[in-house]
Amino acid sequence: MFNETFHILLVEDNSGDAYLIQDMLAREGRGNLDLEWVTSLADGLERLDRGGIDVVLLDLGLPDSQGLDTFTRASSQHPQMPIVVLTGLADETVGVSAVRQGAQDYLIKGEVDGKTLLRTIRYATERKRVEEALKQALEEWSKANLQLQQEVEERRRAEEAVEAERRRLFSLLETLPAFVYVKAPDYSIRFANRVFRETFGPPEGKHCYQAVFGRSKPCPDCRSFQVLETKHPQEWEWNWEEGNRIFYIFNYPFADIDGSPLILTMGLDIAARKHAEEDLKKSEARYRTLVEQIPVVTYIAALDQYSTTLYTSPQVERVLGFSQADFHADPDTWEKQIHPEDRDRVLAEVARSQATGEPFVSEYRLLSKSGRVVWVRDEAMLVYDPQGKPLFLQGVLSDITERIQAEISVRYLTHELMRAQEQEKHKISMELHDTVAQELVALKIGLENLRDSAPVPEEKISTQAAALLDILQPALNSIRTLSYNLRPPDLEHLGLVQATRNHCEEVAARSGLNIDFNAAGVEAALLEYESAINLYRIIQEGLANVWRHAGAKNVSIRIVASHPKIILRIEDDGHGFEATEKVAPDRRGRRMGLLGMRERVAILGGEMHLESQPNKGTKIFIDIPWSREGHGAKEKDSDS
Repeated sequence: MFNETFHILLVEDNSGDAYLIQDMLAREGRGNLDLEWVTSLADGLERLDRGGIDVVLLDLGLPDSQGLDTFTRASSQHPQMPIVVLTGLADETVGVSAVRQGAQDYLIKGEVDGKTLLRTIRYATERKRVEEALKQALEEWSKANLQLQQEVEERRRAEEAVEAERRRLFSLLETLPAFVYVKAPDYSIRFANRVFRETFGPPEGKHCYQAVFGRSKPCPDCRSFQVLETKHPQEWEWNWEEGNRIFYIFNYPFADIDGSPLILTMGLDIAARKHAEEDLKKSEARYRTLVEQIPVVTYIAALDQYSTTLYTSPQVERVLGFSQADFHADPDTWEKQIHPEDRDRVLAEVARSQATGEPFVSEYRLLSKSGRVVWVRDEAMLVYDPQGKPLFLQGVLSDITERIQAEISVRYLTHELMRAQEQEKHKISMELHDTVAQELVALKIGLENLRDSAPVPEEKISTQAAALLDILQPALNSIRTLSYNLRPPDLEHLGLVQATRNHCEEVAARSGLNIDFNAAGVEAALLEYESAINLYRIIQEGLANVWRHAGAKNVSIRIVASHPKIILRIEDDGHGFEATEKVAPDRRGRRMGLLGMRERVAILGGEMHLESQPNKGTKIFIDIPWSREGHGAKEKDSDS
């Protein structure tokens, strides 16, 4: 009955019953049955944990477990093990309950023989194997069924997702500002969006060649179907003469849900863009014509390095002798051609302009291709994109050489005119001093002699002579003052510092002004008379302006010779004025003195800067270039 050794575990605390069962199995099993005997449930469970048992004969009345609980504990710990319950006569009901809960069978002690016992063991083992096989089959079927349901659910979800994507795609296509339609290889239209319907009408029941081109049969050499062969999108322009429109067409191959091939065609209306492009070309042509005809150089420079020229107008060849090709071949041509004396200043101004975003405006010298010096006025500003990011620098370069030369000529003529004026003043001064003044002095002496030598009876003559002397003396004083003003003798004999100090004392005496004069290093400068007289006239005019117009109480004058400049500062605490206004004479001729001062400063090659505010006084800053030639005397300072 058993081809191989069959291992049986007997759990029985009664040794008599155990020996009886061993004997029955030994007689019926013919040596193929291996019986192991334990007397408690704990030992039985421990033996089952080690494995190698085929069936269990379990007594329900054990020292450590009684009744149905014995089977429950054994079955829960080893649910796949076939168990045959052994019961007494009074416990048959418990045996039935054990079978209901999973025991394979039950045997009543004392009523079982060897054959019955062996058959029960065989049936219990086979039944358990069938149950386990059936259970495993059910589990496998359940798993397969669950997997099938999951696959069906996943496919359903995938189909729903595809359909949702399809709806989203068609919804998106509905909103596009271009006509879109989907067609099959049989030319039928599967979908057409709103713009298509508005442009060509409803496509229901029509093929693409009917709805779009108004044809009765397919178009020869239809371009759309080429994408099904090449599997690559294509694009082309279509001039729709019927609607007077221009479309840019895109054809895309794709597959339907079932895998069947479809073609998506999209058309963008580019008529407005075409017209805009034509207008832009015309505008560019007009702009280019304007740029190439105006008598200035227009240019575009890179931001990373201003010297890198991206574009120059053709006028650059007329101004500098360099062609556009020269600038393109060497973008750094502009920087290289800046006059060495101006280069550092100009590059610093460019850097400052880029850092602040303010326009760049400068006048400087460039060297032409032939080496000729060209004065230019350079005006440039940053160009930004719509997001406010700087793109490049665009500017205009004007040739101002003639203007600069004219200004130099005017300055030279003004210089010569003022020098002639000084020379004429000198002549007039000498004439007044040596002729008129001397004659008046002689006349004065004659009148004094006439007055003193007249006899007493001629008192009337003496009185008249005295009256004439009273008239003559002011005239003589005026002649001397005029002669002094025309040619200050102190300037020639005492130098600029002492002559200026004397003049300050005279003005202070006449006007009541408190004048603080200080000089340093001027006497050591050994200035030529022309420079000295111009500086003297500037100070003289400055004091006159303060006295006549400022209403000041205090005036400060500082003049310092410090290589490479002579620095002059005139400051008062008078009424002041709005210095932002241009210094130009008004209808009453005011501010002529300031203009005269500026002209003399320009003659000396210097710069004059004025600061003033109403009720805050006025400050005049003058810087004049000075070379150290002739410097040899000991430096002196003068204060008063």
